[in-house]
Amino acid sequence: VTQFHHYIEKHSMRCHRGFEKAKPELLKMFEAIET
Repeated sequence: VTQFHHYIEKHSMRCHRGFEKAKPELLKMFEAIET
């Protein structure tokens, strides 16, 4: 269970870092959709 939890934590951290990098572009896209 610990190994699995560690994998999930590592994976979510990697996804979070990628999301932080892509956030400005995502916001731009959402603004383009809304207007």
